[in-house]
Amino acid sequence: MTNYLIQTVPDGLYLGYAPDSHRPGGGIPPPPQPIVVLPKGTRATKFGIVQYDDGTYGVDFAVNKDGRLFHWIVSPQHWKITFRPTHDAFTIEEANGHGAWTTPANRNGELQIHVQPLPHVSEEDLPQNVLFKLVTA
Repeated sequence: MTNYLIQTVPDGLYLGYAPDSHRPGGGIPPPPQPIVVLPKGTRATKFGIVQYDDGTYGVDFAVNKDGRLFHWIVSPQHWKITFRPTHDAFTIEEANGHGAWTTPANRNGELQIHVQPLPHVSEEDLPQNVLFKLVTA
């Protein structure tokens, strides 16, 4: 497993767990924590990424729950991480191809990462809100 900081491409902000989402005494397993775009100046979260034998990846207990991305200690979800050389960035898609990590386009206070279908466009035309940088921590 290698630890990475994950950045959004549009604005270079880091991803992390929602600061107010961890409630003490939340039970076992603990409740899911939203994975969000952190405000500028907030300490970035290190995400452990491990590659499985089938070529997919586990990203620090990141799971899709109803189209939203959560850190949740349940059965790990498998992700397909694809380097997009045109953008010098990555897309992170569900292994089954149903959805990809997506930064909310018009945030309006919405900071949680969504899991939505990846647009069917050429690599050059991928929108920036589905692209992420992985920086070794």
